[in-house]
Amino acid sequence: MNIFSWGNNYNRLYFRREEKEKDISYTRPHKLDMDQNVRIVKIFANSRQNVAIDSDGYLYSWGENKYCCLGHDNSVDLYHPRLVRHLQKYYV
Repeated sequence: MNIFSWGNNYNRLYFRREEKEKDISYTRPHKLDMDQNVRIVKIFANSRQNVAIDSDGYLYSWGENKYCCLGHDNSVDLYHPRLVRHLQKYYV
């Protein structure tokens, strides 16, 4: 499944892996890097973080990770969806 995003990239929500500049805005949709075997059924977005739930109930998050708010045991900003491994044993 493909996830597309666009808009102001001030909070690094729309980066692809190879892009490192913060001040890029997307006026047209572009595809985020994600495993093509994952079927996303819900996406929740705000101005700093995004989360998605797949058809198996797994949670993915990306965006600004100040204060470790993405659930990945670190404060590194994520530029593409990453599985929240701590919740794998739960159906979200």
